[in-house]
Amino acid sequence: ILAFFFIPRAACDCHPTGAQDNLCDPITGQCTCHKNSYGRQCDQCQPGYWNFPNCERCNCNGHAALCDSRTGY
Repeated sequence: ILAFFFIPRAACDCHPTGAQDNLCDPITGQCTCHKNSYGRQCDQCQPGYWNFPNCERCNCNGHAALCDSRTGY
């Protein structure tokens, strides 16, 4: 008996600005992100950056490495 198993594939849904393309890992759905983009769909800034999709280093004047991803503080 020959059996076939269907393994569901995660939808890519890669962010058009944050991801390099709309291709992703067939199992996890992880997209290939541009530098400083983050997340499965590349729709966030890396920790320590803010202002997606124009990710910029946090404005904490050396007081902290992380900041609010919306305000930069």
